[in-house]
Order: sequence, then structure tokens, then C-alpha cells
Amino acid sequence: MQFKNFIKSKGVLIAFLAIIIYGISIFFIYNSGYSGMPKQVNHLPITIVNQDQKAQNLTQKLKSAVPFKDVKVKTNLNDAKRDFKSQKSYMVINIPSNFSSRVKHNQKAKLNFYINDSVQSTVASSMNQAASRISSNIDKNITVQKSKAILIQSQMKKLNVAIQTKQNEMKQEVAQQKAQIAALPVAQQQIAAQQLQQKVNDAQKQSQKEIQSKKNQINQKVNQVYTPVENSISTNIYHENKIKTGLNRMLAPFFANLAIYLGSMLGMLLLYSVYAKYAKIIGRVMSFIDLELTIFLLSIIGSLIVSGVIALQVGNLNSGFVNLFINHAILAFGAYNINAIAILLLGQMGTGINIFLTMLQVVAGAGMVPVQAMNGFFKFAHNIAPMYYGIQSDFSIMYGGQLLSNLWEPAIILCIGLIVVNLIIIIFRKNQPMTDFSSLG
Repeated sequence: MQFKNFIKSKGVLIAFLAIIIYGISIFFIYNSGYSGMPKQVNHLPITIVNQDQKAQNLTQKLKSAVPFKDVKVKTNLNDAKRDFKSQKSYMVINIPSNFSSRVKHNQKAKLNFYINDSVQSTVASSMNQAASRISSNIDKNITVQKSKAILIQSQMKKLNVAIQTKQNEMKQEVAQQKAQIAALPVAQQQIAAQQLQQKVNDAQKQSQKEIQSKKNQINQKVNQVYTPVENSISTNIYHENKIKTGLNRMLAPFFANLAIYLGSMLGMLLLYSVYAKYAKIIGRVMSFIDLELTIFLLSIIGSLIVSGVIALQVGNLNSGFVNLFINHAILAFGAYNINAIAILLLGQMGTGINIFLTMLQVVAGAGMVPVQAMNGFFKFAHNIAPMYYGIQSDFSIMYGGQLLSNLWEPAIILCIGLIVVNLIIIIFRKNQPMTDFSSLG
């Protein structure tokens, strides 16, 4: 009978509404706010500055290769940098004036990228990724071109030696024939000299044709050798647990758990008033039992409604709606209880500590930064953060990943541990600090 009165209290109703309203509204705000990223990144303007007149072909290739729709081509680097500083352009690709010359002579050629890091992290990240991809592709192409140039130069040296030998032989032959002409009668020398000159001219023309033919053959053979190399330069990318385009989808597990956690934090503040009122009537332990039963019911019902709304916005779930609902119920139950610790100790003033703990869990939850990249404190803190297990489970449920049992088991153990801690607190904390919220009962 006492539980019936407890659960009918105004504070319980407000706590129930809090988890639903906060859960849905906060998730909707973040989900809709980030839905334009990164699919809108390709609309950001960039600039290609070509200072090398011989690199027009490279400029066109770059323009067609970059994943951006608004690409300006200029020749003045200072002008481009002015646009860059005023954020009229988000990346500048500079082809220096000596680029083609250095490539041709097998020297190190530089292609310069200018990226502004003082912008939104998603924009900076997208620009860095684009620059890395472009640089990698150009490096491969230039490597092939340099290798071709080296092989062609080697073959040309051999050809030049052969040409020089043949020219020396021809000079010797001409000298011998001139000596023979000099021994002829004067009347025959002019005719013989004209015939020799014609023969030399014909030989030179034939030699030039042969030289050009051999040069063409060298180029053709080198191209044939490197055609398989050029064609083999490709990358296969296989995506596991692929997420549809949209930063909102990438961050959906984080936003969903943060929304539920915030709703639970506010709900616990309200539930404490009801607990404190009934602790005076039925005793601390019985009121605590009623409190935990109420938390259990709110976690089930609230998570069912919030998860339904989240599932509609996210779309197809990898592991189904039931798992999403169970995960959010575990999270909500753990969130209520971890927020209860400071409030049971300090009353409503404990909310200040809970806000601080929420900020810690935003990091420890590993929704934005992986555990491997955290410092030692957060690597430890994630083990006792309900949001961590909730976020990682949501990644698996929404998009696929690790086994849920590996996450749910420690999450449930954590919930049990939190109940024990709260039970110890109410046993030794005989008086409940109260701000005047007793009217909520």
C-alpha cells in the first residue's frame, strides 16, 4: 500500500516525464543539428594555385580528383592565401613554379597544401583526409613518371653512344671517299663530290629517321613495361560495420546515451524528495527499496519510449529494437543509481557533483575518443561509467561490433555495486538533507 502511494507521488510523475522529455528532446537536438555533416563538406570552397605553366594537365587532374564541388583555380598564391585567411577558401593546393622541371630531372618536387585547423573539427578532419588522399595518389603517379624518366634516360644514353659510333664511322668513310675523289682527274672531281654530298645527305636523313624510330621504340617499350604498374596502383577499402553518411549517425550512440543519462540525473534529483519524505514514514530501508523499485520501473518504461523514438530516427538497427531497449534500460538504471550517491550523501546539493561526473562520463564514455587514446585517469574511469557500456553497446546494436554480453555483464555488475553503495549510505546516513521540495510528494 505504501509503495502504491509512493509511486503515485508528484515527484515520481515528474521524474517519469523528465527521462522521456529529456531523452527525446536532447537526442533530437543533437541528431538533427549534426545531420548535415559530413555530406555537406564537399560544398566547402577550396583553391588550386598553379604557378607552373607546364603543369596545366596536373591542375585539371587535381580539379577533377578532389572531393569538392567548389574548386577555384588561380596563379597568385598571395591572393589565394588572403581568401584562405578570411575563410572564403578552406584549403589551398599550391603547385610551385619549378614543379614539372624537378619531376622531369628526377629531383624532389613539392606540392603544398594549406589547411586551416582553426575551424570546426569535422571540417579540419575532412580537409586533412582529402589532402592525404590527394598527396598519396600524386606521389604514386610521380614515382611512376620518375621511374619512366630514369629508364628512358638509360636507354637514350646507349642509343647516343651507338649514334656517335655510327657518325664516327661515317666521317671516316667520307674522308676516305674524299681522298679517292682528290686522286681523280679534275673534270671528274666536281661530279664525284656532288654525288658524295648527296650520299651523305641521304645517309643523314636516313640516320635521323632511324634515331627517331628507335626513340619511339624506347618510349613505347618503357610505357609497355610501366602500364601494368600504373594500372596496379589502386586501393581496395573494405568497410566493416559500415555507418551511413552523416555525423549524426556516427554520434548517435553517444547522443542517445547522453540524453538518457541527463534525464536520469534530473529524475534522481526529484526522486530523492519522495524518498526523503517516505523515509520518515516507513523508514530509510523500506523507502530505499521503494525507490529502487521505482527506478527499475522508470528505467523500463522510459527507455521503451525513448528507444522507440531513437530507433525511428536512426533507421535499421543491426541487432534489433529489443536489444536497444534493454541496453537503454540498463543504462538508465545505472545512471539513476550513480547519480543517487552524491544526492543521498548531500541532498539536492549533490547535483553539483553529478553535473561534474556527467562531464567526466562524456569523455569516459568513449563516444568521441576511443579508450586507447585516453589518459590514465579516463582509462580507469570508463570501467565505472554507465555511459561507457551504454555507448559501446549502442554502437554494436545500431551498426554491429563487439558482443553485447561482453558489455552488459560488467554493466549489470556495476549496477549491483551501485545499489550496494547506496544501501550502505542510507544505513549510515540517518538524516536526509533537504531543500524545500517536500511538496512534490
